[in-house]
Amino acid sequence: MRVTKRLPIAAAPIYSALYSTCLTRTCCTPTMRLSAFERTIPHMKSIFLRALSLSALLVAGALPCLAQTPAGADPSINERFYNPKPGEWLPRFEGESREIYARRSDIVSVSGAKPGMTVADVGAGSGFMAMLFARQVGSEGKVIAAEVSKIFAAAILERAKNKGIQNLSTVLGTQTDTGLPADSVDIVFTSDVYHHFEQVAATLASIRRALKAGGRFIVVDFERIPGVSSESTLKHVRAEKETVIEEVVTAGFRLREEVKSLGLKTNYYLIFERL
Repeated sequence: MRVTKRLPIAAAPIYSALYSTCLTRTCCTPTMRLSAFERTIPHMKSIFLRALSLSALLVAGALPCLAQTPAGADPSINERFYNPKPGEWLPRFEGESREIYARRSDIVSVSGAKPGMTVADVGAGSGFMAMLFARQVGSEGKVIAAEVSKIFAAAILERAKNKGIQNLSTVLGTQTDTGLPADSVDIVFTSDVYHHFEQVAATLASIRRALKAGGRFIVVDFERIPGVSSESTLKHVRAEKETVIEEVVTAGFRLREEVKSLGLKTNYYLIFERL
């Protein structure tokens, strides 16, 4: 009695085509043609299984790449910044109870900004950090306040003019592009802004393009530690410090230093270097 061989379902079209070819050969009897087909089955099955294994490996190799794409912030947390009333935001941005405002001078002093440098403050808000950097880099240096809000950008320019600061300009960006020219800045500074990035990979790529070789990218942002950080912080801030480091390093930077000398309580201070 002839034993019927069970074939992988996905391989059926291959075997069907091969069987048809064998049956159309005119140099053999039907019995010989069928026997020839059966002898090819183990060889074809081996080829098919190898191809299937290779496909599985390729798919598995692609999955980590997909998983590494940062999710980014929920766009809803940024909606209020597109049409703000700057005067109403001043107490929140520049209240002494806000750690980065209370320690603003110290934060700028350890940034590495020197006279003659160009510094970009991405997500400048009310511009208080940008104006401190403007003094730090001196008249030979430049500061660019990058904002996604036209209203905030205009308010920053007005404040700088009123304070007699002439080396500060603004640029309007998006959630995928800071608007900064390529190879144009020595330092990109962010304070309590990283957790607002909706398109993390695109924004980091834009920051990297804007930095000169060896330039610094500074991230000052909220600590997010379950059981330690407030519930509002845990809900508002999407990523822990370790995740931020991983995302930035993956984008083409190295962690140069974590500044702990300031003794910040609710924020961390990371200095990255463009590779």
